[in-house]
Amino acid sequence: MVRPSYIATSILLLSIAFTLSLLMVIRILESNFVLLFIVYIISLIGLVLGVYGVSEKYFRRLGGSTNHFCYVLSTPQLV
Repeated sequence: MVRPSYIATSILLLSIAFTLSLLMVIRILESNFVLLFIVYIISLIGLVLGVYGVSEKYFRRLGGSTNHFCYVLSTPQLV
């Protein structure tokens, strides 16, 4: 089974959002509310996927565990 690469997907989404925003600024695309909202959502999804992908890669390298959210949310044990 092939795992999706969240980092590559986020780079693709962020570059699409940047390109669409640039085309609106130089007035090749007409700027309207729907297009601005779509670009914002694409950018937000790309940012979230990128942060998730980087944190997943970091925690896999750190501990080798796939259950990294339990590691982050667990409270430290006092001895």
